Amino acid sequence: MNKMYTDDQIKQRQIFRIAQIAYDRWEDKEGFDTNLFGRILIHDRLVMKGHSTNGGTYREHVVPRVVLRDECLRMFDNKATVEDVASAIMRNLIIVQITAEEAYRLDHQAKLKRRMPDGWVFGRDDPFDRIRAAGIKLVGW
Repeated sequence: MNKMYTDDQIKQRQIFRIAQIAYDRWEDKEGFDTNLFGRILIHDRLVMKGHSTNGGTYREHVVPRVVLRDECLRMFDNKATVEDVASAIMRNLIIVQITAEEAYRLDHQAKLKRRMPDGWVFGRDDPFDRIRAAGIKLVGW
């Protein structure tokens, strides 16, 4: 008999799996590629949280994957558990759809391609602050 899971339960299971793989790679002193946060391990429908008021089909991680990876590694360095890291990933692994022009503005004009705004603190501040800093307005979240 197949057990049916809600989308939230599936998301929790998939994110826990990501956190466990991240921990295993950290423990083996291997590091890990940011693709760990990609479609192979978690489906977009579980992390898609809105789109630009201008439309667009460009997939943008609200918190850059490199920031998320580095914070996961820092958390493990500071004795965080897999559950702690899974919780952090759950709060920060978010994708929105924006226009190509907005992506350019975010990456090049705002210079936020691989970082969050100055002063932003992981785990305390709003993951959407980077999108707001580039003046991108979202709906559907």
